[in-house]
Amino acid sequence: MLSFPPGVGTEPDTWDNEMNAEPHAIRQDYGGARIHLAWFRNDQERHLLFGLMELVPEELMVSSLPRQEQALCLNTNQFRRKFGDRCDLTIRRFNLSLTEALAWHELGRMKNVLLPLEGWNQNEEAKKSLTTSRWHKDDPPWPNLVTASHLPCYPETVRVHHLWPRELLNQVAKVFADAASLLWLNDRLFFNFIEHPEYQGSLHFVAPNPLFRHLDHTLNPGRPGNKQEGSDIHFVSRKGKTLEELSLIFKEECDSGLIKLQQFNVKNPFISIPHVSTGSRIGLHVVCPQRGVLEMHESTGFIRSIGLEIHVSGKRKKITVPGEGQRKEEELDIPVLESTSQTVIGEPPERSDFHHRRQFAQKERVERQLARELGQVWFHGDPKEAQDHVRNLIGQARNRVWIIDPYFATRELFAFALATQWEDIPVTLLTSTEVLMKPDLILGNREIGRVLHEQSQALNKRIEIKVMTGDPPAIHDRFLVLDEQVWFSGNSLHTLGERASMIIRIPYPGPIIGYLSEILDGSRVKTLSEWVSTRPPES
Repeated sequence: MLSFPPGVGTEPDTWDNEMNAEPHAIRQDYGGARIHLAWFRNDQERHLLFGLMELVPEELMVSSLPRQEQALCLNTNQFRRKFGDRCDLTIRRFNLSLTEALAWHELGRMKNVLLPLEGWNQNEEAKKSLTTSRWHKDDPPWPNLVTASHLPCYPETVRVHHLWPRELLNQVAKVFADAASLLWLNDRLFFNFIEHPEYQGSLHFVAPNPLFRHLDHTLNPGRPGNKQEGSDIHFVSRKGKTLEELSLIFKEECDSGLIKLQQFNVKNPFISIPHVSTGSRIGLHVVCPQRGVLEMHESTGFIRSIGLEIHVSGKRKKITVPGEGQRKEEELDIPVLESTSQTVIGEPPERSDFHHRRQFAQKERVERQLARELGQVWFHGDPKEAQDHVRNLIGQARNRVWIIDPYFATRELFAFALATQWEDIPVTLLTSTEVLMKPDLILGNREIGRVLHEQSQALNKRIEIKVMTGDPPAIHDRFLVLDEQVWFSGNSLHTLGERASMIIRIPYPGPIIGYLSEILDGSRVKTLSEWVSTRPPES
C-alpha cells in the first residue's frame, strides 16, 4: 500500500512548520530546476501571469547553462496604448540549483513569489516580488504530488503540484482579456490559455519521471503455431538509476468489463505479458513505493490494421448557380473523385454478427445519452406538446430569459414570455419589423407592433422587447437563452410542432450568447417603444 506524508495547510502561521516538508526522494532524484515565469509590469509593480518550476533529472544537468536566459518582452506601441507607457509583458526562464529552487518554491507557496535573480534570497535590494492573488489551496496538499498525463503545459506523464489563485487580479484579467497579449503568451509558453483559462495567474511544481526516460509498449502477435498475443514492455532507464523498486500494474479489459488485473515486480527492463483475450484493451500503471505513480497509460487497444483508399480526381464538373435579387450568378468548379484502389495493411480481427450487433448497440446508447443531455426533442403534428415543452424550459430559468424569434408577436408574448416561474426575472424579447408591420390577427386594422407594445406596457412586468430593423433581419433562426444555456430551433415558436421540427440545447453556449449580445446591443436594433415612435400615425 502506498503511503504519503500528511498534507499541510497554506496559512501564514503554519509556514515555520512546513519549511522542511518536501516530496519523497526529491534531492536524490534531481540536480536542479528550470523556472518559467511570465509577468505583467505596470511601472514598478509586477503581476504573475504564469509560473512553472520544472525539476531536472541528474542525467540532464548541464553546468554551462546561464542562471537567467534572455527575456522575451512585449512592449510595442500598440500594447502601450492599451495598457500604459510604463507597461510590458515579460517571459523569462531561470536555471537554479535544486536547493535554491526548492527554497524559492517554498517561499512562493507560503508567502510571495520573487523573481529568482542573483542574490534574491540574500540581498534585500535584489528582491523583486510578483504580485499574486492569495492561493486558493494546495492541489494536492503539500508535499504530495499528483500524477498527471494530460497537462496542457507538459506532454508527458509527470508528478505535479498546483497553486491556483483564489481570484484573478484585475491587472492579470485585463492582460488575458486582450487578444494580442493572449496570443503572444500562447506562442511563447507553448500552450493555449484560451482552452485552459484556469492556468491564468497560477504556479506549478513539475517533477518529471526520475527513474526512466520512457516506456515502450508494443503488441506481440505470437509465434507461428502459437497465436496467443501479448504485450512487450521495455523500460528505458535513466543513467545511474535502478528499476528494482518498481511495480507494474497491468490491466486487461474487454467490452464486457475487466478481464484481469496483475502486478509484476520490475526486475528486468524487458517484460513480456501474455493476454487472456485477443483484441482486448490494455492499461498500465508503474508504481514506486516511495514516489507514487510514475507512469500511467489509460486502457486502449492496439492498431491491428490500416485501411487505405485512393481517390483520383479524373475530371471536373461546372455548375452555374442562377442569380436572384441582388445576388449575382455564381460559377462552381467541382472535382469528381473516382475510387481506384482499396488496401488493408495488417490482419483485421474476425468480426462475427454478434460483434457488429454489440458495437451498434453501444454506439446507440452513447448517442441516445448525448441526445438526452442536449435535450434533443422531435415534434410533429402536436403543437401543444411543443408549446408545453418550451414553456417548461422557460419556467426553469432563474436569472434571465431571452426569446429570439423574428416572428414573435402578441400571442407569443402571452404564450411563452409569461411562462417564467421566478418573480422579477428579466425577460428580453427580440423580434423583427418583418412581423411587426403586419396587420394584427385580431385587430386587423392595427399593426402587430402597436398592439404588442400596448400589451407589454399593460403587463407592467420586467419584459424588454427589442426590434431588428434590418431587411432581412439579422437573425433567421430561433434561440432561447435561459440563464447560461442556449436552445436552438429552426421553426418559429408559434408554429413549433405544426410541421416536423425539433429543439436542441447548444453544447457550447458561451460564444453564442456573445454573438447574440452583440446583435441585441447593435445599432440596427431598437427598443419596441423607439420603433413604435417612428411609425406613421394610425388612420
